[in-house]
Amino acid sequence: MAQIFISYRRHDSAYLAATLSDKLQERFGPNSVFFDIDNIPLGVDFREYIGNAVGQCDVLLVIIGNEWTGPADSQGNRRIDDPADYVRIEIESALKRNIPVIPILVAEATMPAAADLPPSLQSISFRNAAEIRAGRDLRQHIEQLIRGLEPIMKTASPAVPATPKEEPRLPQTKTEALERVKLAKDPEQQQPAEDAKQEGSKAQVDAVGSLEKSKKAEAPQKGETSAELLAEIEQVLDGCTDSHLFLGPAMPSKLANALSQYPLDSTPKDVLVFFDNTVFGGGKSSLILTPEAVYWFNNISGANGRISYVDIETVRFTASTGFFDANKILINQKEIEFYAGTTQVAAALANLIRHLVAQRK
Repeated sequence: MAQIFISYRRHDSAYLAATLSDKLQERFGPNSVFFDIDNIPLGVDFREYIGNAVGQCDVLLVIIGNEWTGPADSQGNRRIDDPADYVRIEIESALKRNIPVIPILVAEATMPAAADLPPSLQSISFRNAAEIRAGRDLRQHIEQLIRGLEPIMKTASPAVPATPKEEPRLPQTKTEALERVKLAKDPEQQQPAEDAKQEGSKAQVDAVGSLEKSKKAEAPQKGETSAELLAEIEQVLDGCTDSHLFLGPAMPSKLANALSQYPLDSTPKDVLVFFDNTVFGGGKSSLILTPEAVYWFNNISGANGRISYVDIETVRFTASTGFFDANKILINQKEIEFYAGTTQVAAALANLIRHLVAQRK
């Protein structure tokens, strides 16, 4: 899938960047936008890290507001003059890759003159810019930008195979995957499968119906709920830790007691992940992952819910943009806010949910 990288300054245009990200994802898909680089790992060269992130994208949008160049320091140097400035590195990386770089003028901003920019950025002054101004034309400006991006995204997206039926199909369930392994080891078992293909359209319809039923009923077997699933989850989280995040039996007794009061379909001992979404560790608000579903409870707003992995279509993460904002995970457009969690943990949980959904579809 083609991706769009949004480059902006938080103090200058965060409000519009978030809105634009949502609109672009509505049009091009939930994973089409690379929005915000947070929590760069310790010891990593952030210039290389940002360059790699930009390298995954096919077009860069540069949101230019009134203070895009940044305030000048005591020596008169602006943020854009600093070679280590994140925004500057993002644009330089895109220009080196020769991908489309589109300036987006917001508020009262005008296109900076080439002479007012570092040499490495001067070429953007000659790029055709889009405008997104506040007011009654805001929606129209965003729609014009989206229409302008459509041919770029279409060109960057991989072509759909002309004959998809001839492509090998991936196993849809763990049972099917095991059957393929058995067939590979014993070719003689493949003949009955070949004979079954000749039984006509009725057999094909029955097979499709059985597959759909198995996908809805699919759940981890009892023997793999604890050790195997927890080991898989630890691998997906990849060392991400937080004082509010607990895996399986590592939960303190206070939270285990709180968990017993939650209206879960499964027993508390089947909980795989418990995220205590309270500041002082009371457990009254939380995100809970079981082998079958995601639960969320918010004691303050009352925004509680449950959704099975097989019913999840989209999972999207949005980082907080200010002190009074919160990190959010959106599951099928339903918001789950993380007041106690760090951006890193909230993003890791969103990725974990995506992984569990993929395993069950």
